[in-house]
Amino acid sequence: MPAQVLESGNLKVTLEPISGRRHEIIADPGGFLENSSLRSELSGVKHRVLSFQTEDDEETDEPMNFVATVYDYTNRRTLVASGSVDDPSAPYLTLLYNA
Repeated sequence: MPAQVLESGNLKVTLEPISGRRHEIIADPGGFLENSSLRSELSGVKHRVLSFQTEDDEETDEPMNFVATVYDYTNRRTLVASGSVDDPSAPYLTLLYNA
């Protein structure tokens, strides 16, 4: 994708794509559900990924860890999964039950 220039009055902004490896988990944040311990927690329930964030390495700017928030409509609970982007199959789970 080539650089894009946006102009408005005296303001000019140039957008340039960042080159580099795009981590698999960033390309498909919801995909980690299929290959993680969350799969058994969410099997057969109506759910939605509410948020997905990564913590990047300060030196390389590559993603290191992730935190995902998933709402389980069937059981009225929120699941927070956190773990390494290099091994998303074994996240640490926190379950929050809604009254």
